[in-house]
Amino acid sequence: MSDLSHSTVCAAYRDGVSEVREAVTFLGEGAAQSPTPCPEWNVLELVTHLWCTADRYHRLLGYAVAGCPERMLVNEELAVENERAVVAAAATDLNKVLSSFVSSAEAYLPRATVSWEVAPYQVGGGSVGDALGVAAIEWHIHAWDLRKSVGHDYRPTCAETLRWCWNRAVPHLPITTDGDAWAALLAAAGRRGRAE
Repeated sequence: MSDLSHSTVCAAYRDGVSEVREAVTFLGEGAAQSPTPCPEWNVLELVTHLWCTADRYHRLLGYAVAGCPERMLVNEELAVENERAVVAAAATDLNKVLSSFVSSAEAYLPRATVSWEVAPYQVGGGSVGDALGVAAIEWHIHAWDLRKSVGHDYRPTCAETLRWCWNRAVPHLPITTDGDAWAALLAAAGRRGRAE
């Protein structure tokens, strides 16, 4: 794919939000403390991470549109921010965290769509449209994590779109460009399980 329409990327983003919601609904409130393929997070903590990430996208978009993009957080800084957010919401119930994630993620889409070409999104980063694609990838990868936490598999129908987004937004991180797109994305994201 040499290029994709905005609507195709937006559809992948919307599907990712829906898949996270469906995965958590499938798991149920009793699964909040269940481990996930992300060894540092249980189900509640993973969904809290998604909520905080969606909120961070809003903040970064505001700075980008104002012409004052923030610099990208590096691994250690991002880990500290993630941990702080997870600890702050640890006492919150799973359904409330899920609702907060969905509300924030859904509200981000129309804001990002009207600012698609604004760049850089972060210092050294791509455009707002690129960031939307990265968010879509993250929602789908974590929907896989949530399903895998109870031994189920998940495969998005938009895997080729997500691989295209990866190649465009994070070309410095290697991903297989041929073969099964979802397996390539899982491998690039450090998931040891395979897409079935």
